[in-house]
Amino acid sequence: MRIPPIALAWLIAVSLTYAQEAPASLRLTPKRLTNIKDAYPLLSPDGSKILFESDRTGNWEIYIMNPDGKDVVQLTNNTAPDQTPSWSPDGRKIVFASERDNDSESTS
Repeated sequence: MRIPPIALAWLIAVSLTYAQEAPASLRLTPKRLTNIKDAYPLLSPDGSKILFESDRTGNWEIYIMNPDGKDVVQLTNNTAPDQTPSWSPDGRKIVFASERDNDSESTS
């Protein structure tokens, strides 16, 4: 059976008009499952890798991984925070901010 377009539009409008918000007891509240924070994801110029910073070791370090989330590799390992990574235009190098000498500066 084919429903005429005007009837279908009316059914959709009525459905949207009578849609109700779920009761508070049924609403889902987002819950953090880990304490890991990943930040500043940047796709490489050729699209083959994602560069990002993470505190998964307890300190901010620089990581790289495939776009599908596999093959995560930690690139830095220092007691000082390494943050805000960025790709070089050709994707062969990265630059990031670090406080390795108690002075925030860029490192490549």
